[in-house]
Amino acid sequence: MPDRIFIYGPFMGGYDLAEELKNYQFIKYVGPGITPGTLYDLGSYPGAVAAAGMSPCVFGEVYEIISDESLPMLDEGQGAVGDDPKLYQFQRDLVRVTLRDGSTTEAWMFFYNMSVAGHSPIPSGNFKQHKLEEKKLSRRGFFSRLFPKIE
Repeated sequence: MPDRIFIYGPFMGGYDLAEELKNYQFIKYVGPGITPGTLYDLGSYPGAVAAAGMSPCVFGEVYEIISDESLPMLDEGQGAVGDDPKLYQFQRDLVRVTLRDGSTTEAWMFFYNMSVAGHSPIPSGNFKQHKLEEKKLSRRGFFSRLFPKIE
């Protein structure tokens, strides 16, 4: 069983959930990585769907699992518990992740287990970047709405 997990959503560094995970001290940051997949915007969090080949890719972070309690807690947090895996919102599977230095590692990753119909793909494969761009776009035009152009 691998002792690493690949995280690509609000559990990544810079989010409150990531800080909460670090406080429990059951995972330790290894570094950024990419793995094949298509990332979808589900609203406040993303969902990844497996992809064949190396394109498109999902960008995320690799963490070392340092507690036996980690995976069951993460499974519960991702809705991957119960008697019927078909009903899980996310399902954990093994993936090969390429790290920044070009090396690869095997890690657990949660894939979205529901229909992505009606959800937009995130072309960059990077949830954090996508949300920053979304925030910039929502601010664009702010002043023009407050102050009409003087001609």
